[in-house]
Amino acid sequence: PSRNGFLLMDLDNALRHLNILSPVTTVRPNEIFISEVPGAEEEVHKIALSLAPSRNQVRDRASLVESVRLDPLITAGWKAMALLAIVVILFAATLGYVTY
Repeated sequence: PSRNGFLLMDLDNALRHLNILSPVTTVRPNEIFISEVPGAEEEVHKIALSLAPSRNQVRDRASLVESVRLDPLITAGWKAMALLAIVVILFAATLGYVTY
């Protein structure tokens, strides 16, 4: 977004170099963003699990968004909060107008 470049590199070599620079702490990736082609879900999960075998956890954005969208309590809660916000705004505007 800020017109900065990007860098493609081997992850193992980059981590080895970063860990040499800082011998006190170990640098490990905690996130990886992968775009996949349709039909390659199993391969993407295998790659992600090989990068972080201790976590054994792969989350994809589509399933997270779908789970939030399907939860009726969250949807109802946000609708109620939006309605309450409109009521508060109208009350504050009316009170401001009346007192002026």
